[in-house]
Amino acid sequence: MWVRSVVREERTAQVFDAQLNGYQIVEQEMLKMLHVALSCVAEAPELRPTMSEVVGMIEEFWKPEMHNKKPSSGNKNPTPGNKKPPP
Repeated sequence: MWVRSVVREERTAQVFDAQLNGYQIVEQEMLKMLHVALSCVAEAPELRPTMSEVVGMIEEFWKPEMHNKKPSSGNKNPTPGNKKPPP
């Protein structure tokens, strides 16, 4: 599978939407979600997580409050490592 080879070669940026590159928090979450997705398509069905396990994996890193915060008034031009994702 192409995605597995990209992950193995640490070229994961090729998998994600180019418009989201540079958004550090989003990149970290997308990478974690990619690993969850890869576990769901394991070649051996018995190695695939159950849906409740998938939910648990996602809940471990998904923090909705991080995405609901308004930017501080002093940070109108965020740097690439901290900028908010596009709407």
